[in-house]
Amino acid sequence: MSDIPRLRVALPTLLLLAVCLAAVLAGCGGDSNQGITTIRIGDLQAAPEQVEIDGKECVLSPQSQVTRDFMPGANPPDGGPLRAWAQIVYPGMPTTPNGIVGSRVYVINGNELWQSELESSGFSASDGPKWDTGILVDMVVQVRCGGQSYLIKASDVPIQRLD
Repeated sequence: MSDIPRLRVALPTLLLLAVCLAAVLAGCGGDSNQGITTIRIGDLQAAPEQVEIDGKECVLSPQSQVTRDFMPGANPPDGGPLRAWAQIVYPGMPTTPNGIVGSRVYVINGNELWQSELESSGFSASDGPKWDTGILVDMVVQVRCGGQSYLIKASDVPIQRLD
């Protein structure tokens, strides 16, 4: 009989701990997705190639690229993994506008999707899959500006081979 009072105390305590743990886990990760929690390839392919940010039209720069490095010594014989580098520009301006922060990059190869957080040092990501070079992929970049989140797409980006 002495175990029943302990169970009555332990059960509410365990329930409270479970609720607190769930609340903490739900709050982890900050706001890096800015409302985009799950995304499908079709949604990404429907992203616009030009968006209005802060009253100006923005696009992915033509210099944005997807590459695989095959330099001897630095990579295995079958080449390094996919890397993506993107630049957001106002048409006619060579640099990324102030206040735009990169969040994620999505690279679509047919029905395959590679997604990665953009590195804090710039609009780049690494350690992707080892897809063939020379093929065309779609690149979608998620950016934030002024509390808003945007997707911007570049279609038919070739995977370049770096030798």
